[in-house]
Amino acid sequence: MADTTLIFVLCALALLSAAAESNNATEKIMFITDSGARLEVNGSVYRCTLDGRSSCSVLPIHTPNPRCPVYDPVEDYVYWSDHALMSVCRVKSSGEDYETWVNVSRGLYGMALDPELRAVFVFDLKDDDNSSLWKINMDTKILTKVPTENSLVWGIAIDTRNKKLFLAFTAKITMMNYDGSDFVTLLNKKNGNHFGMMFDSEGHRLYYADTSVSTLGSLDLETNVTTVYRNDTVYLSVHEFEGVLYAGPYGDRGTVDVLTGGCGPRSYVYFNTSILGGIRATVFRTYGCPSGWYGRMCTRECGKCVNGSACDNIDGHCADGCDTGWIGDTCTTDWNLVVWALVSVCVFLGLVVVVLVILLVRCRRMVMTDKQKKTGVAAGAVRNPTYQNDPTDAGDEITSVTQPDHVYEKMRRVLPPVYETLHA
Repeated sequence: MADTTLIFVLCALALLSAAAESNNATEKIMFITDSGARLEVNGSVYRCTLDGRSSCSVLPIHTPNPRCPVYDPVEDYVYWSDHALMSVCRVKSSGEDYETWVNVSRGLYGMALDPELRAVFVFDLKDDDNSSLWKINMDTKILTKVPTENSLVWGIAIDTRNKKLFLAFTAKITMMNYDGSDFVTLLNKKNGNHFGMMFDSEGHRLYYADTSVSTLGSLDLETNVTTVYRNDTVYLSVHEFEGVLYAGPYGDRGTVDVLTGGCGPRSYVYFNTSILGGIRATVFRTYGCPSGWYGRMCTRECGKCVNGSACDNIDGHCADGCDTGWIGDTCTTDWNLVVWALVSVCVFLGLVVVVLVILLVRCRRMVMTDKQKKTGVAAGAVRNPTYQNDPTDAGDEITSVTQPDHVYEKMRRVLPPVYETLHA
């Protein structure tokens, strides 16, 4: 009875959450990877729109064995691992710009993504009963191996808020830090392989699809209570979005099962296909940034675009120009402040020039004074060579009391003027 009541409450909360989200609705999109019947038989990637009547179309791309799609809202790419290509592939949410993004040279399987940290975590499946977990830097594409237990990994999920990874090994589910430290066993499970997981950070729930017992359920990390939603279908994956579970069944079904809050009624998203294998799905909305904000995480505020128009949500530029008094690509520079800044700079440079001139004059005077002291000439003195001692004039009646270099001389006898001598 208690379990039934809990499931009913969860369903009601999921319906309310979905209704609240619809008030802010943009296009809701699902990407489906069909891994194919066997490795040698090509799989497919489908893009579906879920608003109103769902519509799916296969993408014209070559990816032989796609698995485990995840969405990056920062750069609007859907990523998945391709076991046959041994690579991580990606495509825009529009279905364009497909590329084999990073080659890992291993048969890749599950993936998880942290858009804020710009990191992709992916593990491989090898024949020696061990898996390797890799962290890929999304900006540099550098791979780093993360230490794990020596065992096969069959599923992965991520808690981006607390920076935790959840790994499904053969017989248990563990939680650890991004660097592989602090392993904690959360749940023991029966021996099995494929194990789909998805963590809901808002509800603190780890959703799981256990193929070994055909169980779709969840684990509440706050109360440690497990809830079983269905045990009648083998699901390879589970994805929670806006209070709704999207479960990917194994086998020739051609559908993704849709369960509100994990409980019924169960509906389906159908897609046309001729090759069916492991079905996995991810669901998201392409919100973009709210009006007035831009950047990778929508944390930068737009400038003063003309007439209050919105800026570009990627780089913040104003396509139609700036409001009066604002300049720059992002219209964040006030023209009046620029004018005042220019005036201030000019005044400052003028003062600098005046100070330099004064210093130059003073330095020049100091140099001249120092030079005159070294030569023995007082500042302002005028040399008069008329009254200099002449060493060749030994009979001169003039006896000089000479200062250094004969600047000042004292006359002992003054000769009569030449004119008076001639008329004496």
